[in-house]
Amino acid sequence: MKTPIQYPDTIPLFPLNVVLFPKGLLELKIFEIRYLDMIKDCLKKQQEFGVVLIKASSENTINLDIEEIGTLAKIVSFDQGPDGLLHITVQGTEPFQVNSYSLESNGLTVGRTQPHLTHNEKILDSRSKPVSLLKKILMNHREPDTLAPPILGEASWVAYRLAEFLEPTNQDKLAILAESNAQLKLDKVEKLIKHRNSDY
Repeated sequence: MKTPIQYPDTIPLFPLNVVLFPKGLLELKIFEIRYLDMIKDCLKKQQEFGVVLIKASSENTINLDIEEIGTLAKIVSFDQGPDGLLHITVQGTEPFQVNSYSLESNGLTVGRTQPHLTHNEKILDSRSKPVSLLKKILMNHREPDTLAPPILGEASWVAYRLAEFLEPTNQDKLAILAESNAQLKLDKVEKLIKHRNSDY
């Protein structure tokens, strides 16, 4: 059983050029010693680590500047790939806010965090259009990278899965993740859809 995170708490952070959504999957190749040690420690303690987006303006490859909102990541599988590297698959669990962060002596970024809660989750009748679109996508394409069953009654889940198919910019993804009102998350996604398809 996973050890629960007590907020605020210090958790290891993995700065990446990617935004991970809750319930989404992410495959990673681990080769740096600091992250190999982090993964080993997380597996031993059955703990999660945080995936955070590197700020576009960050130029320092060691002490990276990171965004304030990230997603906790649970390790769901790991093995040694044919390239000899550690391959892991993680699943996003819940968003968090980084209150402060620092660099450990081994180069690992750690942060003091708190939950970034989402409210207004219930899908309204007026939201039938994005739900119908996602249903069609799920029927005609592969299911989004998730280990969880569809939660079509939850606005944030619908928004995240549509965003995964749309593959917008990291900044657009971050704006969706950071929005605390689930209905406004859907608004942001629908705006992206309309930008690409005026007939939506």
